[in-house]
Amino acid sequence: MNKTENLPTINTNLLPAAQEFQMFQTIAKSAKASGLYGGDENKIFMVMLAARELGIAPLLALNGGIWNIQGKIEISARLMNSMIRRAGHTMEIKSTATECTIKGKRSDTGEEHIETFTMQMAVTAGLANGNVWKKYPEDMLYNRCMSRLARRLFPDVIGCAYVEGEIREAVEAEKHLPLAECVEITQNHIQDCVNLPQVQEKISPEQVKEIIALSKQIDETCRTNMEAYLLKEFQISSYEDIPQKAFQSCVRAMKNNIDLQKNNSKQQVA
Repeated sequence: MNKTENLPTINTNLLPAAQEFQMFQTIAKSAKASGLYGGDENKIFMVMLAARELGIAPLLALNGGIWNIQGKIEISARLMNSMIRRAGHTMEIKSTATECTIKGKRSDTGEEHIETFTMQMAVTAGLANGNVWKKYPEDMLYNRCMSRLARRLFPDVIGCAYVEGEIREAVEAEKHLPLAECVEITQNHIQDCVNLPQVQEKISPEQVKEIIALSKQIDETCRTNMEAYLLKEFQISSYEDIPQKAFQSCVRAMKNNIDLQKNNSKQQVA
């Protein structure tokens, strides 16, 4: 079995339904009680919510898949690689102890991009003196190259996430750089998240029919929340304009609401 098959489908920023919210609270409480995870229940809960938006299973996130560094998300390069391939995109990787080059290609638009990260670039950025860089140069070059490619070509897959250790290394490197270089690094990190290219492929006519059929079965609160979400996240007010990447989440939210109504009706009858 391909390892990526164990990963769930990509999610969007749609807020979890009440039942899912309670499930995450229960998992966070159990994780804290187990003594295997650091932080309080609220921190564990927020990590799982961040993982949910990236389509990462809760326990995969807690068991080394995701780190929350003062509100910013880091994920392992291995998981980042899996997420990109799971989304159907392809990459060609060439890596040595002095240079890593990755060529990526989107499956939807055919757009390609080649990213390279060298040891000289690590030296210039003030990264190469770290112990991990000295011991595992090929792995660290690969991590940085993967992160740079993902932010430029696959931002819809990784969101604003950075690769493991990247945020902390940038902070540490800035301590030893002139002010002008520190400002440049910070601005580059901000631009990565502000100027994200968006792929807005709309859902098919068949999917529009499915969405409309489900919309007739949900309650008014769910319908209002759905419309508010579409307007806020995608600046759209029609189901016909829903982007393909949001389709599964919209359907799942509607079906959860319909199931919840059925369960409530059964309880009232009983």
